[in-house]
Amino acid sequence: MKIKKIRKKPKAWLFPSAIEREYVKALEQVADKVGNEAVAFCEKLAKSYRLPFKQDGLNDWLQSAFAELLQAMMFWASEEQVQNTVRKLLGETDRFNKRQFQQTLKKAYGVDIFTAEPWLDEVLKLAEMQNISLIKSIPTQLHEKLQYRFIEAVQKGKRWEDVAKEVQELTGATKKRARLIARDQIGKLNGQLTKARQEQIVVKSYIWRTSL
Repeated sequence: MKIKKIRKKPKAWLFPSAIEREYVKALEQVADKVGNEAVAFCEKLAKSYRLPFKQDGLNDWLQSAFAELLQAMMFWASEEQVQNTVRKLLGETDRFNKRQFQQTLKKAYGVDIFTAEPWLDEVLKLAEMQNISLIKSIPTQLHEKLQYRFIEAVQKGKRWEDVAKEVQELTGATKKRARLIARDQIGKLNGQLTKARQEQIVVKSYIWRTSL
């Protein structure tokens, strides 16, 4: 279908703000649980940290402790759990975008367009894969940073109180990153879906409107 003439002023294309907030909340919960594991890990090792280490036993101690921590952290970002969350919220974003698309066309051209969209399967699948990877990186990145900080602390003989403070800072940064992932991914997918649907009806240009 090729539409040459706009009859009416187009309806404003809304953003899925409620879905974004839901996704932010879901990823904040992942970050909180992962962060709690990190804090519990530090409390558990507080006494051991203050003991003098023999150099030949240090590597074994760190490897064992951090392997246990990674397992505990990844529990909150398991494949099945992450996949269910991602599919639910990306699916909601797709349905929201489709409603906006149909309402805009109806107001602008006075027609209803309801068609199957198999050509969007690839867009949604790639978005799902990317989101799963990003969510699973929340615990792995925190784990890597914690391990680096602990090794550095032991090498430099830092006080335990300083180590504990750094852990709190890292968990806070992890939660901030989780919020950023959620907002970025919902906005990104919504934009990709809008572009794909408009290209399908041969829209070649549009006017970008913001709050300003």
